Amino acid sequence: MHIGLAIVGGITLLPLAPVVYLLMWIYLATQYQRAQTMERSILGLKIGPFFGYWWKSVVFGLIVGIILSGGIYLVRHYFLFDWPAALSWQLWALLVVLMLIDVRLADIAYAGPLLIALIFIMSIIPNFHYPWQLSSNQMRSLLMVTGGAQLLSGLLEILNWGQMTSPIFVNSKRGQVVGMFVIQAFRPIPLLLPYFGVLMPATVFTGISGYSVSSENHRLIRMKGFVITLTGLLVMVGAIFLGTSIISLLVTAVVPVLLRIGLLNVLQLLDKDDLPIYVRPARGVRALATLEHSPARQLGIQPGEIIVKIGNISVNSPYDIHFAIDQNPAYVKLEVIDTRGESRFIGTPIFADGPSQLGVIVVPDERMHQYREVYEMGKWNWIWHWWAQNPSKSKKSYQHTAFASRENQTM
Repeated sequence: MHIGLAIVGGITLLPLAPVVYLLMWIYLATQYQRAQTMERSILGLKIGPFFGYWWKSVVFGLIVGIILSGGIYLVRHYFLFDWPAALSWQLWALLVVLMLIDVRLADIAYAGPLLIALIFIMSIIPNFHYPWQLSSNQMRSLLMVTGGAQLLSGLLEILNWGQMTSPIFVNSKRGQVVGMFVIQAFRPIPLLLPYFGVLMPATVFTGISGYSVSSENHRLIRMKGFVITLTGLLVMVGAIFLGTSIISLLVTAVVPVLLRIGLLNVLQLLDKDDLPIYVRPARGVRALATLEHSPARQLGIQPGEIIVKIGNISVNSPYDIHFAIDQNPAYVKLEVIDTRGESRFIGTPIFADGPSQLGVIVVPDERMHQYREVYEMGKWNWIWHWWAQNPSKSKKSYQHTAFASRENQTM
């Protein structure tokens, strides 16, 4: 009887599972396209490859899904894993609601514990009957998926695989125009989970977002990755060893997610309150980003490094760079100070793809004065545009101001 119901439940999920997965693909494309639109608006060009970011998110999400599904299938008998069709339906409905509010809330790290908290609340309401009430084993299985997805996703962040970082200019709290990186790493994770000998399709969503002002973006991503890995491990350990009572499951769901939110917010506040690093140096020109397939990218110039000389000419502004390259547009030799303060000398021919173009975005100087509002990356377009129609709401909701130069900042 249970096997027959499981087969029927799996059949009802089959038409919807690929649709939900495809919608997450489309959302990722929309999100990354918006980031590139912001880059063009502020910098006048795009920095990162749209297709490369989107494809990495899809591929790494698929890898996480294969590892997590395979691992759960191997241990299903030891931990009485139980994933009915009703659980997928409830989770998807909650993900849609959360995504309409803010895509970051649709992360399984938040959606899973929230679903368990809602079920707990409904279970203590007198005379209330919820037709799709989950058993303790089923909620425990949800926590195992929640923890496993976080654990694997956090490891990807630690390895710096599959992130998207967009450089922009912002007005700092000290009134100085500085460089900043917007960080995104969203992944749809397709799953096949066991239920009475049948594999049930499910799709969950995970990732991180934020910004980096006073620390190197890769370092901040790694630190966030450690937090996500730790909280994912706590959820899995709690789901396995803390029993199957509704109270222990609620504690296992809520405590790690509160720890995750707290630690991630602390990391972001520390980055925000520290001194910005992508600022104009006392000597030379600081790189913020390099263009794909450019001479600067081939030379390995990193964000935060300072170009002090081109040939024998000292450079202290974008105009100095233009002038120095014009002196020898076929080959350029640079003196660069890295983030540790050590000098290195590099050189390359530069006019194969673009004469007199090095392909580096430099940190803005005092000439920057034209600005635009930057929309939060987590909002769905139509909700955010409706909200931002009221200028007072827009200013209260997002305080960062992005600057767009009247002159081209690309050298």
